[in-house]
Amino acid sequence: MKDILYAELDPKGRTFNIVGNLESISRDIQPLLNVDPDDEEYGINNVTKGDPWGDDRHTPKEREEDEEAFKAILQYKHWDWKDIFDKIPRKKNGTYAKGRVVLVHRGETFSHYWEDSYGWNAPEVRVKTLDDFTAELEFTYRVEKY
Repeated sequence: MKDILYAELDPKGRTFNIVGNLESISRDIQPLLNVDPDDEEYGINNVTKGDPWGDDRHTPKEREEDEEAFKAILQYKHWDWKDIFDKIPRKKNGTYAKGRVVLVHRGETFSHYWEDSYGWNAPEVRVKTLDDFTAELEFTYRVEKY
């Protein structure tokens, strides 16, 4: 079930919402937290940084910052959602531009290079507009090209 995470009324009396299921997102984020550094899929000793065939790796400090950013999303307060709400693209009439995405956090230290798609696949939490008045917080994996 999607909960209303943030709602705001504009001067014309229209209600804009950010909705999402924090329990589901929390379940999706849990496997990424406190991962063994030697884990084959997400361990920092096995995830390359920059060049997919290079030896450069993320530092434990970078991984910790990524984990803290994911954890922080689950504890956002009203003013945090207001900041995100203000970043959502609008049309001339003031409603949400449908299908637009605002990135909340992308887990760069968890990214893998996918040869078939020629890009880096990483987990991210983002807000996507569903219609003129509703935007949804979602957790997904997305490939980002070079």
